[in-house]
Amino acid sequence: MLAILKADAEKLRIGNIEYVNSGWLDFQGDRGYEVIFCSMTPALADDEGKEKVISYSGAKVVYMGWKGGMRSAVMAGLYEYYQVTPAVLNKSLEMRRCLTGKGLKFNSLPKDGQWKVSFVKEDLADQCFNMLINHGVEPDTAFIGEHLEKFRHDDGSYLEITDYSVEMLIWQNN
Repeated sequence: MLAILKADAEKLRIGNIEYVNSGWLDFQGDRGYEVIFCSMTPALADDEGKEKVISYSGAKVVYMGWKGGMRSAVMAGLYEYYQVTPAVLNKSLEMRRCLTGKGLKFNSLPKDGQWKVSFVKEDLADQCFNMLINHGVEPDTAFIGEHLEKFRHDDGSYLEITDYSVEMLIWQNN
């Protein structure tokens, strides 16, 4: 992510960015920051992370979190078969409660939508395997291959459709 940021900054001729490679709770800044952008980061999954971002905000904070999560049609069938309940981190409701408890006013921009991504079978199968392994499952190759056929189109591609519900919260520190 830092390499992408550096490349984009160079391409756009932006020279006032400080690059830091650190875990959020280990980060030691010496000032508030004009803008902090937090997008789906697990660094704010607990109270300590939320408190820290509030303490470092000098002006505006833009937070993007799951309002209702996401549901992939492909993965839903696999999660059901393997009895996996995926965790949802970065819940905007939790951040709302934190901000309200501190008396911070915020603007809310909710967005519901759908991602549609076309895959070749091998790539989609790899993605499914990785997701299941990350949940402690030992995937069955034959079952996954059979399951993926439900998502095959006439042109031979496989379409993954993911419904999502996110919320952007924007606030200014007092």
